[in-house]
Amino acid sequence: MNHLKILSLVLILLCSNINYAISDICEDKILEAKTTSVPDEFQANVILNSFLKDQIIDDMTSWFTESHFPFGNSTAWHKINLKTSTVDLNTYGYNEKLLMVYYQSQNYCGIGGQCSTYLLRQTDDEWQQVEFWHDVEWEKVYLNSCETKNLFILLDEGDNIGLPGPNHGRLINLDLE
Repeated sequence: MNHLKILSLVLILLCSNINYAISDICEDKILEAKTTSVPDEFQANVILNSFLKDQIIDDMTSWFTESHFPFGNSTAWHKINLKTSTVDLNTYGYNEKLLMVYYQSQNYCGIGGQCSTYLLRQTDDEWQQVEFWHDVEWEKVYLNSCETKNLFILLDEGDNIGLPGPNHGRLINLDLE
């Protein structure tokens, strides 16, 4: 009878440890990021109130003064593409929005098209760059149930055309406090 009690106690302890281990598994919650190729009103306002405004002005000025334009009847036209992604954290308990801007232009990216993405966050009523990455776009934005005060952005592996750089597959960890 003693053996049966000990065996029962061991089984109860094993089951409780298994349940504790199962409940301790971390889960990723993928966040929706509104992505557009033409900035909406919120995104345009952020861009115009950040360092990107000066970058756009410098980019266009360079094209007008140093590129094809000064040579007359050029058919070349300068274009700046801004692929923007808004991450609204309000539905997840944080009173803020983040903006990712993929900046692409002939003058800025060069022949290889290796452009940069900027992560902008409002700090003290100013939109500031808190991260940037080059040559790859983001793959997913998520919160993790075990690290509740952090936001994660996983960058993609790239297109395998060029050599892998330091940003290929990188994980960005942003403190939300």
